[in-house]
Amino acid sequence: MGHVTPKNAIDKASRAFLAFNAMIFIGLGVRGLLEPAAHMAGFGLTDPGLMLLGEIRANYGGMHIGMGLMFMMFCAGLVFGRLVSWSADGRPSDFVMQLLIIEILASLIAAGLLAALNRQPT
Repeated sequence: MGHVTPKNAIDKASRAFLAFNAMIFIGLGVRGLLEPAAHMAGFGLTDPGLMLLGEIRANYGGMHIGMGLMFMMFCAGLVFGRLVSWSADGRPSDFVMQLLIIEILASLIAAGLLAALNRQPT
């Protein structure tokens, strides 16, 4: 075992944070692929037609799996899109507000870990 330096600790925390969030997004993606109607019930969409099921599988299934692999920028993009929607369409539901809070926190943690990694000497 080597000596634990601040850089090593931040690197390990960053990897763990990204891996944890990647698993969440991949899990959401698998659910979106396998159970698209149940996945959308939280948004109030209870009876999607066949065309919409395909879109749900693509966007909430395949895209979330891919994005789980590129987590850090994805959360920032979700936050941006939700804020634009709030401005253009009005306050979202409580469910979507909970998602927004989680996405903001995840983005801030990811940005903080990235900044800490960049401040450490190599």
